[in-house]
Amino acid sequence: MLTAALVGGLFGASFALLVLFLLLRGPSSLDTVPVPPEVDVVPQLRAWAEQHGYKQHQLPDRMRFQKGSGLVKVPRIVDLSQPGPEQQISAFVEVSMFGYRRTIALTAPGGTAKAPRREALREFNELLSSLGRPMLAA
Repeated sequence: MLTAALVGGLFGASFALLVLFLLLRGPSSLDTVPVPPEVDVVPQLRAWAEQHGYKQHQLPDRMRFQKGSGLVKVPRIVDLSQPGPEQQISAFVEVSMFGYRRTIALTAPGGTAKAPRREALREFNELLSSLGRPMLAA
């Protein structure tokens, strides 16, 4: 009986490490869209974020809007570089496990966080459409 419990525990731990490896392998990536300086993106971005349930976080070099904390849902993140002549909007999801973190572009190939990326892409394309920018292809 004890042997079966130990074998089961080792199998479970090995499976968890395999899942961690599969989730976090590969390079980090994000989708970035340039926005012309004449577009006043901040009010539209704030309205979009409020409509879709994103919370704003002010970082030193950018504005970040995040939906999901990572405890229950995969965080969906939209960043705006500081408004100015070279402003750009970036979107990605963040997968983390046991302290390891990886950002994944909404349009990245593969099955990692596929459902949250698909939903975030739909929401992000709504934002791009309201800004008059071309939408991202799935």
